[in-house]
Amino acid sequence: MSSVKQGKKLIDSEKYEQSLSFWDMGFCYLNTSKVVFNMTVASGNKWVLMGNGPISENEYSKRTEFSDFNIIIPCLYNLYHGLELVLKGFLILKKETSLNHKIETLYSGFKLEYSNQTDVFRILDKYVLKSEMIEPLKSFVDENKITVNKFYDALRYPYDKNLTGKYEHIKLMFRDEEGIPFFKETVANISKLEPLLVSLGRELES
Repeated sequence: MSSVKQGKKLIDSEKYEQSLSFWDMGFCYLNTSKVVFNMTVASGNKWVLMGNGPISENEYSKRTEFSDFNIIIPCLYNLYHGLELVLKGFLILKKETSLNHKIETLYSGFKLEYSNQTDVFRILDKYVLKSEMIEPLKSFVDENKITVNKFYDALRYPYDKNLTGKYEHIKLMFRDEEGIPFFKETVANISKLEPLLVSLGRELES
């Protein structure tokens, strides 16, 4: 159950400090998504603007700077990278953990090691388990015929690694008012998730 860093076995306190570094960075990514998603809600997630006269390019850019077609891909990347880091932080305390990006695999390991964290599972299932995924995430995964483990690649690159398949991101974008519930729910879920994970981390420290 020990981890190894630069050839040195980590004692429990060192492992906890290592985990804490993952948690701290992970929460930074999660909070960035939360802040931007709140701005998306506040601005109405518009992409078609109405006015009494012509709307300049600068005005359009200003009024849609937080709309989903501008922010959702990098913000979803931040969300999933934050979840990856947090999960790795907890797994480091339990077993050897490789620095891969397979979010489903990491989550399965977390559920195995922390099987009593049902409140955490209720939140994370919506983002990691395909059968429980909320919209528009499920439609995006289905349309691109990818696993959730491959979701990461689709948020980092426009094409697959072989440059033979283009990821279609349209399901995530231009959703106008229809897309607002996703942003509201995700903001609420991040807000609920953080204290649950902080509480768990403190229990492990004691």
